[in-house]
Amino acid sequence: MGYVSKSASPWPIRPARLMHRAREQFNNMNEKILNLMKLTQQQQDVLAYDQSCTVVGAPGSGKTTILCRKIEKLLNDGIPPKDIAVLTYSYRNLMVMRKSLSDVLGNKTKGIIQGTTVDLPLLAIRQTEKENVPKVADNNFVRRLLRQSMVEVGFTGHVKEAEHIMRAFKSRGRKPSETEENYDLFRAYKQRLEKTGLCDRHDLVRKHIIGMRNDAYEALAVKHIFIDNFQDVTQIQLLWLFDHLKAGVKVHAFGCDDLTLFRRDGAMGKAAFADFEELNDIKRFTFKETFRQPEALVGASMKFVEGQKDRLLTAPKAMRSGGAFSVIACGGAEQEMREIEKWIKRTTQSSANRVGIITRHDLQARQIERMLDRMGINHTSFARSIWETPGATLILDMLEVFLGKANNSRLRNVLSAFDVPSQAIDTLFTRGLMADTWLQRGAPMPAGIEGELPISAMRDLGSLRQKLLNYMRVIPSLGPKTVFKAMAAGLIERMNADDKPEALMALDELLTSNGNMLQILKQLTSHRTPDPAAQVVVSPVRETRNMAFTHVLVPFVTSQNYPFAFRVLPYEEDAERRFLYRATSRAQQEVVLTHCGKPSVYLDAFKSEVSSSAA
Repeated sequence: MGYVSKSASPWPIRPARLMHRAREQFNNMNEKILNLMKLTQQQQDVLAYDQSCTVVGAPGSGKTTILCRKIEKLLNDGIPPKDIAVLTYSYRNLMVMRKSLSDVLGNKTKGIIQGTTVDLPLLAIRQTEKENVPKVADNNFVRRLLRQSMVEVGFTGHVKEAEHIMRAFKSRGRKPSETEENYDLFRAYKQRLEKTGLCDRHDLVRKHIIGMRNDAYEALAVKHIFIDNFQDVTQIQLLWLFDHLKAGVKVHAFGCDDLTLFRRDGAMGKAAFADFEELNDIKRFTFKETFRQPEALVGASMKFVEGQKDRLLTAPKAMRSGGAFSVIACGGAEQEMREIEKWIKRTTQSSANRVGIITRHDLQARQIERMLDRMGINHTSFARSIWETPGATLILDMLEVFLGKANNSRLRNVLSAFDVPSQAIDTLFTRGLMADTWLQRGAPMPAGIEGELPISAMRDLGSLRQKLLNYMRVIPSLGPKTVFKAMAAGLIERMNADDKPEALMALDELLTSNGNMLQILKQLTSHRTPDPAAQVVVSPVRETRNMAFTHVLVPFVTSQNYPFAFRVLPYEEDAERRFLYRATSRAQQEVVLTHCGKPSVYLDAFKSEVSSSAA
């Protein structure tokens, strides 16, 4: 949408027209690239092939475009839209895929089933089960249970690490062994989830598989399933696809093992293609050319992954020359932010450019968002809302307790954050503790609880109750925002170093929001939908599936971010290198990497491309 000053637009046209023009010019550029393709023989073969298949290709080789065109061919051949399903891994990825389909098919997308790895199994179950449909826990609820499980078993890592561990266990096709490392964390989480009566996304897929094999559920009622980024499929998801093959559904799987970012979550990478092809006698097609990246950018991006073993692809052949790749070394954080701002101003001056700013984490993405807001540049973000992060979730739970709107899960999470032992929390709720308006009712304890908890636990609980009630008593004189700020500060003091930045940013957003506290709570929990067609996109690298930009900036490429140092999980060089490969392979014309302080070790191969920023 271009650079738009807060005071006046630099062009004498309205922002809405500017947005339309930017999208039109970017689509024209993509059309030129598609014309350049002229369909290779392999691409033509994929379109003509009418059985299940896999397609392996480098970034920009036309995988997503051919996927869309293959769907278009099926529609033209008379296949009803309702017989075609497109499977993605996340809601944000679904938004991008919908735009890709719309760009190729226009209004023909109506009726095509599009959904995530939660949506499609749930839809299939609803085909058979009308009443007892499983209820799926959202990600925030899962993180609350994980935090409680971490306290229960004494897990010393971060909640994000616990999330990786849980997903790696639950994404398997077989039951894990009790002797495995971190099995106690998995078991504690599993037991807590079962008590709620909910299932997570892994349980849902497993439930559908078991139901299909026991004739309790039917397969998804389609004839074709298309899946992009097949490298990220897990074992349990692969079994779900196997059972659909057995039911007569044709599966068309597109991907690139070099783009596998989710191995810690159970993504199979190269093995997904091998298992799918060998067990089902599936044909593979390989796209060896890239139409997105020019020659210089292909060479630069490949340096991040070319040393890895057992890759499915060699370096793709670039169909265009040129391209600009550079690394800017900055003398400090302020200087790096100035360089980022300078780059943004330059690249957004032309509405023909599509600009991607790709960070390692959500917190960094929000830092860039704030800069864009100050600059008056319209943009969209694929970062998680601050309220989806572990530290901010605790602030939100504390707010709901403060307002008397919390359910038992929220109050459990708050008590756990105040170091109340998990066994004591379980006893409190077993004996009838109710979260609803708990503080407003004087924070009552269940009758007879004194005889069931250790004296030390009762003493700590009494101290915590008194402290919270003291806060509630001064609301009339100080006001709710001031009191909640003090209450939240006490909670943040107890947080680990990883959660504090998110919690502080969340608290700042809360306190600077307009309206009373109940209105603010509603605003904070409202859903934000990113716009895949925006001219300027900010995104953590994990959310950049299927994205392409003319210009890409990758900031903060330091030794702290690439590789990221986990507390508990081991270092995996192949997985870490792929983050930078994914980020840099999104660009069609230019890639710029910036850093201050100690650069990432992965930049050692680019010493000739490094320039020092002037102070």
